Amino acid sequence: AAARSAGGGSASTLGMAGDSFRGSFRGGAEEWNPRQIVAQILAVQSVFYVVTAVTWWALALLTGRHFSTDTLLSWEVAVERADAMDVLEARGAGGASASWAVSLAAGVLVAVCCGLALVPLVGRAKQCWDFAATTYVLHLLCCSFYTRFPSGAGSGEWWGRQVLAATIMSLTGEFFCMKYELREISVATLAGRSR
Repeated sequence: AAARSAGGGSASTLGMAGDSFRGSFRGGAEEWNPRQIVAQILAVQSVFYVVTAVTWWALALLTGRHFSTDTLLSWEVAVERADAMDVLEARGAGGASASWAVSLAAGVLVAVCCGLALVPLVGRAKQCWDFAATTYVLHLLCCSFYTRFPSGAGSGEWWGRQVLAATIMSLTGEFFCMKYELREISVATLAGRSR
């Protein structure tokens, strides 16, 4: 008992102060779990790269292009994708503007799919922007290590797409997380839990 009160308060006072301090960051002491956050980041990043790979692999099949790691991690190849899809131009689908639109649409599709993945993986609307931004910052780091930091000619287009995609991913996740958070809870469900 002497050791507990040596800090200037009773055990219950210290416990309450400690709990309120720990809980003030994320709304509750049980919610601040660094392992869970790292696991969520890894899960969202994995979904991002799987969806990106499947999307660009499908586009490579449709356009007859080669698919490689460069397609995913080289920002220079990402910028060239829009210009290099000249198969569309050869087929009369509108040329460079159509290629750019297809590339942008693929990025938007990836962002929407990843935003939908935030619902089961994160589940809270107010954390969607954090996870979307983290996903694209980690992608920036991966691209920087794989090739080099995006700068110079053509990088403005890449940066614009990344900001747009992160925003779309966040807004999609927030919208569907809010729908999930605001769903009706039936009284029968609550009665079943209390038993």
